[in-house]
Amino acid sequence: MLDREKIMQENFDPAMIRKIWKKGNVIFDINPDIIRKDRFGDWIKRDDYGNPHSIYGWIIEDIVPISKGGNNEIENLQPLHWKNRRKFL
Repeated sequence: MLDREKIMQENFDPAMIRKIWKKGNVIFDINPDIIRKDRFGDWIKRDDYGNPHSIYGWIIEDIVPISKGGNNEIENLQPLHWKNRRKFL
């Protein structure tokens, strides 16, 4: 079972969170400062970063996992709806 509380504990500073947020996909006719989509098409809400109880909650996740040679540089980070983290486990 996925421990949703545990995956929400990552700490990124507000500037990094803003930069990663901007990597989310813009939705036509929706304010991109509030709502975007992750790479799987799930809607995420800016204010719901780290909230596993929200249907729009999201996390910051590696594109290429560390275990496969990835790193935590901004180029390798993405906004991801929390439920999609399972796709990387």
